[in-house]
Amino acid sequence: MTNIKTISLGILSLGIAPACASSSKGDLFANHLVDQANGSSLDAGQDGGEAVGPPLAPLQIAGGSTSLVGVTSDGYAIYRATDQTLQAVGLHSGAPSLPITDQPGTIVMKGPAVFSWADVDWTTNLGRLLVWTAEGGAHDAGVALYSEEMVAATADGKTIAYNVNVTPTTTDLVITSNDFSAPKILIAGMGRGSEQTCRASFAFVGSRLIVGRCTPGSLFGKIERYEPVSGEWTAAVIASDSLSTWSSDRSGELVFYQSNDYRGRLVEAGESKVVDSSVSSGLVVPNGTAILYNVGDQLRRTALPDINPIPIVTRGFAQLAEFSPSYDHVLYSRQVTYEGGTKRDLMLGDTSIFNPQPRELVAAATAALSRSAFTSDGQYVLYLTDLSPLGSTLNVYSVATGAVRTFANVDTVLAAGKAKIVFSDHRSDPDKYPIVADLELLDAGSDGPPQLLESKIMDGRSFFADPATGLVTYVRSGVDRDPADPESKGVFVQTVR
Repeated sequence: MTNIKTISLGILSLGIAPACASSSKGDLFANHLVDQANGSSLDAGQDGGEAVGPPLAPLQIAGGSTSLVGVTSDGYAIYRATDQTLQAVGLHSGAPSLPITDQPGTIVMKGPAVFSWADVDWTTNLGRLLVWTAEGGAHDAGVALYSEEMVAATADGKTIAYNVNVTPTTTDLVITSNDFSAPKILIAGMGRGSEQTCRASFAFVGSRLIVGRCTPGSLFGKIERYEPVSGEWTAAVIASDSLSTWSSDRSGELVFYQSNDYRGRLVEAGESKVVDSSVSSGLVVPNGTAILYNVGDQLRRTALPDINPIPIVTRGFAQLAEFSPSYDHVLYSRQVTYEGGTKRDLMLGDTSIFNPQPRELVAAATAALSRSAFTSDGQYVLYLTDLSPLGSTLNVYSVATGAVRTFANVDTVLAAGKAKIVFSDHRSDPDKYPIVADLELLDAGSDGPPQLLESKIMDGRSFFADPATGLVTYVRSGVDRDPADPESKGVFVQTVR
């Protein structure tokens, strides 16, 4: 799976997904490779609405009073054990628990890699960085700047990039294999983001590393593509005098960026072409067939390889909410408010054609998004209304028919493959420990009701689903269970089908 920048998962009061930690979802450059956002795929198929069969019985993979941090792309649940050590365990029967660290820390997960910063000084944003992969184990990377944008890993977890040697204005970019046998400073003295210096922007595209950066004191810099040649990382300059943000197709051959005059430009095979002027942000769709970008309050598109921009949304494109997995639809907002949590109106548009009359799903800024805004097949939009910390209304909107199904008292929603979703509901009083909720499974493509996967899971927000495998991972709380039963608590996984 292609690695992308990590997206923050939730505004804790409502279990809804806010903007990326460093840049709003309104910035199309926020993710270099957006085909993997929320586990979706450009090649996602169409779900025929088959009935959901009974899920397989829950399998306990770790016991005790645990808390689930996340699930890696290669199938390891990352959790804090009863003794608060950070551990990993495979999502299958008989998998051993693997120690990661006994230090508390702030954790970012990218693909198969876990990055944990201990003892972070929130004045300087410096902490002791530890990097773990299942293949390479845990390694102390040294004192590093805490930022989810300043670490990266290849999809197979074999190569890691991170920052060290931090000064008030610079940091060094290091690249290494996952066993940390020979870390190498790839870029020394890379500028740190500030009002005077652009923020670095890097990620792996396959085995290549694309880096946008500036020297200290400059808001314009360059974009380079690094790739291993005969054991050495070799750089090719993609753009000079550019902003640091960029987007690439899944091959890394097509790179879209903004020049210092804010023109959107596309580079292929060393040739740079102007796409449009006054570009705010944009992305290349993963298969390289088009660019989607915004100019002012318009969303525009050009097919590739020919460049012929057409308007998709002619006005009111204030903030991107999400693209469907195949990029044939866009969910966006004309107005967004932040008092008491992020609230927005919601519009749905077709990205293939001029779209003067998009569909209005929510007229006023009263809706919110959860962890998934579309089902994995892109056929249903998922959003919350009647917002409340004690439960909101889940709306499941059919892109094909416009029909809407609603479900009350919902907290957090996640796509689980094709038209299937899992969501938590009936979350308990957040002021009384333990906080628990029910976990439900729904096939949006059928008329059937939700199926209860597990009652009273811990927290109701720390559950995870893999649309590719149908695996759902969560923590059993032990509430209303026999405390003498070793399966009353712990990390569990189910296969939904």
